[in-house]
Amino acid sequence: MKSLFFLSLILTISNLAFCKKAKSVKFRIDTSVVSQAESRFAPSSFPYLNSEVLIYKNRVEGDFYKNDTLSKVSEEMNLMLDFRSYYYVQNDTLVLEGLYGIEFSFGFTMKIYKSKMVSIHYLNSSDITPVYAYTASDTLQNRLEVASSVSEIIFSDYPKEEGRIIYGYLDLQSEEFYSLDDQYGVSDVRNKEKVRLKMYFKATYVEITNNE
Repeated sequence: MKSLFFLSLILTISNLAFCKKAKSVKFRIDTSVVSQAESRFAPSSFPYLNSEVLIYKNRVEGDFYKNDTLSKVSEEMNLMLDFRSYYYVQNDTLVLEGLYGIEFSFGFTMKIYKSKMVSIHYLNSSDITPVYAYTASDTLQNRLEVASSVSEIIFSDYPKEEGRIIYGYLDLQSEEFYSLDDQYGVSDVRNKEKVRLKMYFKATYVEITNNE
């Protein structure tokens, strides 16, 4: 499982060609986000991986649109999924990622430059078969980085290369994207989707080298 995680991480790094529609947004620091976040976490189904990255159960909360039909996931539903989060440095940019799920994943990617610029994308990924596309006619891809508008970003502290855990809160609304109706590629029917996520997270620093 460790090797599968690092393979996924390396593939993610190689696909960080962010959409041109991405917008820079500001974030704020608030230490009270720590207690708010911890109340929404639970132990992971994969505790043996926590030595490399943080993996834990995280509550899902947000609005999920499929073909313009809304499915709302509220805090009261207490839907918990395995969640992995980490941050690393790529050249002069700090990258922070948080992903729900193991086989099929969704979540966010942030790119932070000189503490003032933050780019946010809704990330939906699969390492099994291409199932995602930006439009109804685009070529299907394993990974999709969809530009998003952001209402709020909070950090417990500014992420640094010191290996410590940081906490945060994120409220984002993705633009539309498409996915196969059958996640394993049996059907070629595509659904139009859009997501608004309201999520807490905690992440730790991961050192990435050319040998990973």
